[in-house]
Amino acid sequence: MRESQLAQYLVDWLIEDGWEVYKEVCLGKWSDSAPRADIVARRNNIIWVIETKQNMTLALLDQALRIYRYYPAHYISVAVWAPKTRNYHHSAAREFLQYLGIGLFYVSEFGGINCNIPPNLRRKMVNSRRWSDYLHEEQKAVKAGTRNEWYWTPFKSTVSRIHIFLKENPGSTLNEIINGIEHHYNCNNTAKNAISEYIRKGIIKKIRVDRTTKPFRYYLDSEGK
Repeated sequence: MRESQLAQYLVDWLIEDGWEVYKEVCLGKWSDSAPRADIVARRNNIIWVIETKQNMTLALLDQALRIYRYYPAHYISVAVWAPKTRNYHHSAAREFLQYLGIGLFYVSEFGGINCNIPPNLRRKMVNSRRWSDYLHEEQKAVKAGTRNEWYWTPFKSTVSRIHIFLKENPGSTLNEIINGIEHHYNCNNTAKNAISEYIRKGIIKKIRVDRTTKPFRYYLDSEGK
C-alpha cells in the first residue's frame, strides 16, 4: 500500500467535507530547504496541515513537530495506515501527539478514515496571510505523498505562467512577458535576467526565441524544446 494512495483517500475525504486541498506545499523559500507539507487544507481561512506516511516513524513525528514550532496552522495532524496488530511504539507516539495537540488519522486499506486523535485548534497563533503566500492554485492538481517530480515550487509556477502567456500572446518580448505575468522574483529586472538565462540554457523548456529581431521575440515551441 503506497503513501500516495493513503494521501488520496484523505484528499477525497477533505474535498467531500468542503475543504480546498493543496498538495506538496513548500512552507517558505524552497531554496532555503523549507519543509514541505504533504497536504494543506483550507476552509473559511482555517488552515489544516496533514503529514502522511505509510507507518508511524520518527521522521513523521519530527516533520509534524517542525511545522508545530515554526509554521503553526490552526490544525496539525499526521496520518498513517491503520495497524493490523497492536503496535506498542504507537502508544508512545500517541502520547507525544496528544501532548502537543497534534491529531492522528488511521486510514484503512479500503479508504476508511478514522480520526483517532482530534487536533487542537490553535486560532491565536496562526497568520492566515502568511499561509496564503504558500498556497498556489497549481498545487491542487498535483498528487500528494509522491516523490519530487510532483513538487510544485514558485519557480514552476512562474514557468507555467510564462507558457500560458506565450500561448495567448505569441511573439511577445521579454519585457512584455515579465510585465504580463505574476512571478516569484523580487523585481522585474531580476526576473528578466534570470528567465532570459534559463531559457538560453534550456532550463526553461518549450520556448523558442526569434533572435532576428530586436528586441528578441518569444514563442511557445510546439516541438517541446
